Amino acid sequence: MYCISEILFLHLCRNRNPAMNKSGQNHITVQTRQEADAWLEMSRCIARTVSSCMESRNLSRENVAEKLGVSVQYVGRLLSGTANLSLKSVARIETALDVRCFSMDGGSREQKISRR
Repeated sequence: MYCISEILFLHLCRNRNPAMNKSGQNHITVQTRQEADAWLEMSRCIARTVSSCMESRNLSRENVAEKLGVSVQYVGRLLSGTANLSLKSVARIETALDVRCFSMDGGSREQKISRR
């Protein structure tokens, strides 16, 4: 039995390596594993941010879905840390909920603007 992260990892590997058979039997490169781990960690980071926002503002999944213009099921995937988000989706989350999901350089948006 596979856990969700292993299923996502195998799915990612199959998409990157068409030679992999359906049972997932193949040699998986360290680089591919690191890419999958990095993607999952970013997705989980966004999930934690949204969850904290919901908790601090007393928002339900329905409230968040309405703010984002998505289904409640999508919010569930987002909160599980398994949604494959585009940059556009991340920007929409940040704007709609007035949060910062993550920063590429560790600085806040305000710090970047003040440096210009």
